[in-house]
Amino acid sequence: MNSNQSLKKILCKEYSFCLLFIILLSIVNSFYLFDDSRDYNSYRRIFNSIAGITNDQAIFYYQIGFNLINKIISFFTNNFKIYIFIITIISLTPKIFLIYNYSKNLYLSLLIYFLLVFPIYEYTQIRCGLALGILYLGINYLNKKKFFFSILSILISISIHFSSLAIFVGSYVLENLENLFKNKLKKNNFIIFLLIIISILILFQFEIFSYENIIKRIEQGYQARPGSIFSIRIFLLSLVTLIGIKYKKFLSQESSIWLNISILGIFIYYFFIFNISISHRFVTTTFFPYILWIENLPKSARDFSRFLILITSIITFIQFFN
Repeated sequence: MNSNQSLKKILCKEYSFCLLFIILLSIVNSFYLFDDSRDYNSYRRIFNSIAGITNDQAIFYYQIGFNLINKIISFFTNNFKIYIFIITIISLTPKIFLIYNYSKNLYLSLLIYFLLVFPIYEYTQIRCGLALGILYLGINYLNKKKFFFSILSILISISIHFSSLAIFVGSYVLENLENLFKNKLKKNNFIIFLLIIISILILFQFEIFSYENIIKRIEQGYQARPGSIFSIRIFLLSLVTLIGIKYKKFLSQESSIWLNISILGIFIYYFFIFNISISHRFVTTTFFPYILWIENLPKSARDFSRFLILITSIITFIQFFN
């Protein structure tokens, strides 16, 4: 067997494993094999209402993108388990695609995803997980200079969950802050950013996004108790982030933006430490990019970062299902 045939065999094996990984996690999610998740009844109520099974109108504070996806799926099935299976596949696919393209150790990266990200999003906050998957795909398109698909993906993501806007704007500002001070801000980047902001304002103007609903969700969902300054998980992730900052010159331009999202998450966590709902909810949205950018670090730094993130992932998984 020559080297080309060997490479094709490895790629085929990895493709197959990624597909199996997505399907298995979607089955786990659709049957909630670990236990009923925190938001299980909320998502059932949303889907049943949109599918016409119930008349519960109170759920329509969710953003239009998520309601539209529910409506489309309800045309084909009114089975809630099938609905969760489909939406989990949609949520997982872009993130596993990115892992496949960035990771130098696919199986370890997928294990970290399963332990660190899956319990928080696909298993619990599927709407946010879905939005983040599409957002990260949009950022990847932006890295590849595919501007139309980038803008489309980012706007779809924001229409599903508004947290995507904060992540995109924050990461963009960090990405271009140094160039801004050096007067080297690229014209194309500025135009893309401006177009997305204008599009968002238009969507608000036509009430496709609603300020009133966003405020309502903040008032209902956020708790005013402080977070922990001494969180072991955040401390470990902060160490990994510092490693990334130290070795940033080794990162590709594409990986640099993923690091910026991680930096943003740590900053927001400690800046809003007085309110655990804001700090914790935001920092968890930035967990996934760690899996991507650490793969660009020098070997010793990469191995140590993987170890720290694996420990963080195990702690997260145990805490979540304990």
